[in-house]
Amino acid sequence: MIGGIFPDENWQEQKVFDIGCRTGEMVAALVKCGADARGLDICCQSIERARTRFPRLATRFSSGNLLHLKNFKNIKTDKILCFGTFSYLTEKEQFEALLNFSKILNDNGEVIVSLSKNPGRLQRSIITVYQHFLIWKIVDVFAQAIVRFWRRMGRIKPMERDGLAYFYYAYVCGLRHLYPGIPSFFDAFPLINPPQCTFIGDKFSKTYKIKASQLKKIIDSYGGEFADTGGKKN
Repeated sequence: MIGGIFPDENWQEQKVFDIGCRTGEMVAALVKCGADARGLDICCQSIERARTRFPRLATRFSSGNLLHLKNFKNIKTDKILCFGTFSYLTEKEQFEALLNFSKILNDNGEVIVSLSKNPGRLQRSIITVYQHFLIWKIVDVFAQAIVRFWRRMGRIKPMERDGLAYFYYAYVCGLRHLYPGIPSFFDAFPLINPPQCTFIGDKFSKTYKIKASQLKKIIDSYGGEFADTGGKKN
């Protein structure tokens, strides 16, 4: 899995932190490649599912928020992976997340992060309608009603409940807080060529590799700007 996504990366004996790890597949694959990998996700159900799926790695999974990494301040890591998570953050929060990453990254470390591309007019319109005209609330009520019905009918197995909870969190609730688009400060970071990140897909997202030294320069350059910004994307 990892070799097909990042064929040029050396994971052997690397300390890797997968932030937004979901149900742990990436962490498990990294450990098989010889990495000392850990995972973090804001969704408690996803972490419990990861621990259930990979019991030998259970202690490697933690629930938490990438904007609040105080509990990990004493952990130093060589690589931070963050896929499919930044799109749920405002521009200011993305900058804060990078600032937090810099505090736990080794001097020669790097961050590999993916962001959704700027949406087209139709996609932006759909997101706007969903977020601002209470469509999300209708979908929310409808989704919960379906889940309750399936449970009463006995159509949801116990092992499927965590996965269903994550689907509900990611898609029904997640669309309420979706901020697609790429902030201008990412222009300074190098892109990974599409063949190296087929897991993410270059049609809807871009993947960046950021060295610790580059990260510090951007933080120094933009720190004052984000002290007062409201966090809106252009």
